[in-house]
Amino acid sequence: MTDQPAADEPQLDIPRIRRRAADCGLSDDDLTQITGIKPSRFEGQLDLHTLSAARLLYLAAALDTPPQNLLQDAPEPEPTTPTDPTTLHAALLDGTRHQPGALAAALGWEPGRFQRAANALHRRLQSSPTSPQRLQRTRESIKLSSTPGLLTDQQREQADAAGYAPSDLTPAEAAAALRLLHHHLAGPDKRSPITSADLALLTERNLTDSGDHHRLHPDLLHALDVPGSTSVRPFAPEKAPQPRHMR
Repeated sequence: MTDQPAADEPQLDIPRIRRRAADCGLSDDDLTQITGIKPSRFEGQLDLHTLSAARLLYLAAALDTPPQNLLQDAPEPEPTTPTDPTTLHAALLDGTRHQPGALAAALGWEPGRFQRAANALHRRLQSSPTSPQRLQRTRESIKLSSTPGLLTDQQREQADAAGYAPSDLTPAEAAAALRLLHHHLAGPDKRSPITSADLALLTERNLTDSGDHHRLHPDLLHALDVPGSTSVRPFAPEKAPQPRHMR
């Protein structure tokens, strides 16, 4: 005779688990690996009697939510507030190797909080067999790396060789950059106004500043031998200098 949960016992919220899994990019194979049960049988088999405490904790970590949020009648977690493991994951996505103390300080975390987030992120990535990422860390460094064995040496070399290489500016990009540069150095020019199409074109090629898409990227300004950003501030329309032929 199998144990049946009493009516007043906490129950797992299967629909919420499925939604969270979809949001986190977990496949059915991932869920089976974590829980030991096929998702197609969740409704009849997945409960607090069949799911061990260890598997429940692994499942919660993989779903990036506290274990109590997997229960029925638990409040829906606030989607706009990322957990610490998610924040750390985002900070490491550029592939840079960071010094843990410096990264913790940059995130505004004390060392213990940083270590807890790193441990949780490590468990989350380890519990997802199909994840292409793993957390690589030592006392001196922490970074995301690719899961071993996903690419052959030949595939990796070919992928590196086929990587993005910047090309020359197209005439349209050069014209848009010139209009934006003139807008900042000499004030708005009604004959050559900046349009949303100009900004979209420049932004797509990362030719504008990541913090302000109405400014050219500092690297492009350097290439054009334009002085630093302090001298590339837009004039207010009423203070824009008049063209020489109008003085």
